[in-house]
Amino acid sequence: PNSVFIDGNGFLYVADRLNHRIQKFAPGSTNSSSGVTVAGTSGSAGSSSTQLNNPTSVFVDKLGNIYVADQSNHRIQKFPAGSTSTTPGVTIAGGNGGGSAANQLNNPYYVYVDTDGNIFVSDMSNHRVQKFPANSTQTSNAVTVAGGNGYGSAANKLYSPQGVFLDASGNIYVAD
Repeated sequence: PNSVFIDGNGFLYVADRLNHRIQKFAPGSTNSSSGVTVAGTSGSAGSSSTQLNNPTSVFVDKLGNIYVADQSNHRIQKFPAGSTSTTPGVTIAGGNGGGSAANQLNNPYYVYVDTDGNIFVSDMSNHRVQKFPANSTQTSNAVTVAGGNGYGSAANKLYSPQGVFLDASGNIYVAD
């Protein structure tokens, strides 16, 4: 497991990276509880709309939509509420090959969606945090909101950023 997310109803979502899936556990689950696959096909890496390849983080919005940083496919996938392992996801950011253009990602590590629906992605190998607009598609361009000036320790640089979070005032926090 690489990351977890708890939704407003207490369900636990786990980015099960090396099994290439997102697991969902009911509130009160114990170590003997079984999860349900809500995105990706267990043990099967791939790039189709129902597959993931090394998912590193998961975020669930207030409507139950599931956002996944699909690292090795260089994309962010969105799955509808109620998804199963056979539900196709939609590429909403990246997915245009690994790269540094405004519509590309290179090893996205973390995804966060703010209350307005804007999508923030820690773009690890590009050493930046990208902001995609609400209702983003695979062709949408992002704006760099942190880093993007090569890697390093200067105030305007990041070095393989991983986590990203926004507080209620819109301040961006980055695990650099």
